[in-house]
Amino acid sequence: MYYTDARADARIAAATTDDLTEGSTNLYFTSERVDDRVAALLIDSTTSGIDISYDDNNNQLTLTVDLPEVEDALEDIVNGLVVGGTGITSTYDDNAGTLTLSIPQEVGTTSDVTFNQVTADLVGNVTGNVTGTVSSLSNHDTADLTEGTNLYFTNTRARAAISVTDSGGDGSLSYDNSTGVITYTGPSASEVQAHITAGTGVTISSGEVSIGQAVATTSDVNFATVETTGNVTVGGNLTVSGTTTTLNTETLTVDDNLIILNSNAASTPTENAGIEIERGDSSNKTFLWNETDDKWSIGSETFVAGTFEGALTGNVTGTVSSISNHDTDSLSEGSNNLYYTDANISN
Repeated sequence: MYYTDARADARIAAATTDDLTEGSTNLYFTSERVDDRVAALLIDSTTSGIDISYDDNNNQLTLTVDLPEVEDALEDIVNGLVVGGTGITSTYDDNAGTLTLSIPQEVGTTSDVTFNQVTADLVGNVTGNVTGTVSSLSNHDTADLTEGTNLYFTNTRARAAISVTDSGGDGSLSYDNSTGVITYTGPSASEVQAHITAGTGVTISSGEVSIGQAVATTSDVNFATVETTGNVTVGGNLTVSGTTTTLNTETLTVDDNLIILNSNAASTPTENAGIEIERGDSSNKTFLWNETDDKWSIGSETFVAGTFEGALTGNVTGTVSSISNHDTDSLSEGSNNLYYTDANISN
């Protein structure tokens, strides 16, 4: 037949160790082999307290307690374990098999003992007087000490020791000694507003403070009159809409090359324009453009100039440097230097 897994599994399932020959390393289990192995593992020691004997023929292992060995071993063990500590002396007699522990004095409940100093935690009540001071009360608190003249803290005592006085003014202040709560109520809006008074140019209404207009650096403001004791710098154009502009300065400096007067004239001119000089107690003097005459005028005043150029109408006082622009027709005959005429020759 051909090999299949099923056929192989069936053959293996049906086989036992009886069908397999024992090898040299992995040996099958036998009672004899186990008995010999156990006998080889157990060793009879002279100090173990147990005697061991093995009968291979009868396959018997016998363990017997050796009491003298056990007692001697226990005594040695106890002697090694028990060591006299502070105040205790340990004495061992190996021949007699006895261990004796002793202290310098009896400390029974009825004994009178003497110690140079005692350092210990005492549990229970102490009856009698204690002479000296106690170095620490860290194992106690105030619950263990009855209240004397120095009274303990309580909430009721602390609250009763506090008082609060409302001395008036804005807001209110109160104290509840049953709860220890101090309550302060701030001033009302009307109380705060009562302390604020509106000054010049300021109005207050329902707590809102305001002035007549916005005065930010970019605001356009209007004032009836502006007075300042310091300098004023106008960064843009200055427009004066009043009828009179007064400059109370000693020196007036103007960068413009041309000063325009009567700048509001829009149709046929009718108003004279010019400059008038204030002369205090003396009459003022003017330099005007006369619209009626359509000429410049300085009134009846004398005009002095180093040189005059142009046509002159009127009398001239003084000499004329040149009359080249004239002839004898422009000059009236005098009484001495007569013009040539036929009549003058006849006479």
